[in-house]
Amino acid sequence: MNGKETPPRSASLPAGYDETDPYEGEELSAYPDWWQANIAEFREFGMRPYLPPRFVDGAAVPELISTLEAELGVKIELRAVDPSVTDDWTVRVNKTAVTEIERNRTPSGRTEYMLNSTEFERIIRHAVSEEKV
Repeated sequence: MNGKETPPRSASLPAGYDETDPYEGEELSAYPDWWQANIAEFREFGMRPYLPPRFVDGAAVPELISTLEAELGVKIELRAVDPSVTDDWTVRVNKTAVTEIERNRTPSGRTEYMLNSTEFERIIRHAVSEEKV
């Protein structure tokens, strides 16, 4: 090694293992309930630390969905079109498909939806205002 390389990871480590926990030393009660529940569940099953899905502009998906659901009185879901074939997902409002959205998994394990939060919000508001849902 030349001092710039990191040693190879042990083959005995589980897939997706992270050496650092982004929540170590954090006061978990400062996070929303849904976030705390996911942190606990990921830890319970020995998974890499929970990182909430984000839009390409960095906005957290669950927070925006929760805000829109409360304001508009609807149920918003992101569902796989066909998980065995594509990374495209369907955005559903009250069980009605309103658009498809591509998603990727980042090297850190975070899901990133390939749309900015402003456009996502516009699509949801338009679907609701057009009474398509």
